[in-house]
Amino acid sequence: MQNKGVDALSVRYFLRFLAELGLMGSIRLRVDPETSIQAWAADAARKRGESTTIIDTTSVQSSSSKGAVERWSETLAGHLRVLRTITEGRWGCHINNRHPLYQWMVLHASWMQNRFQVLGSGRTAHAVVQGVDYAGEIFEFGQPLMARDPEALDLPKLVERWHLGVWLGKTVHSDAHVVGCEHGIVLALSLIHISEPTRLR
Repeated sequence: MQNKGVDALSVRYFLRFLAELGLMGSIRLRVDPETSIQAWAADAARKRGESTTIIDTTSVQSSSSKGAVERWSETLAGHLRVLRTITEGRWGCHINNRHPLYQWMVLHASWMQNRFQVLGSGRTAHAVVQGVDYAGEIFEFGQPLMARDPEALDLPKLVERWHLGVWLGKTVHSDAHVVGCEHGIVLALSLIHISEPTRLR
């Protein structure tokens, strides 16, 4: 969430995360007592429809009661700092939590952690849920490239089929590449690497 509270985008991605894990039935959410976080959890529970969502409230400043979740969050924050440092160096810009790239950075850090962070069991979260290690194609976050328009075969002959953009990650369900272009987000299956750009505007 860019700010704590009821953020429709973060709720939507939370529901997608549950679907990725196959958690479509009853779940238990552990949240802190802050009013805005409580409101977010309540909204997520409502949007799960008939599926039961039990909301547990931890005591104030009780990080120990959240255990593995707190450790996962700390690791994610570390990955996020690395992504931000690399991206700022590549594009010569400053990225704070209101920058357009920031929410994509958070999503990608989480996506990477679920697929490549080895757990105590010796397997990744992806391997535990899917039964196999992730083997899809990935690029560096913020890397410049050309993305082929997913509707390329249906476009008129003189309409451009490739778009200049930056790589923002991959989708969960279709494993398509998420590319930020001048005209918006493109979900592409075919990419072409290009040389490094000068500066991000």
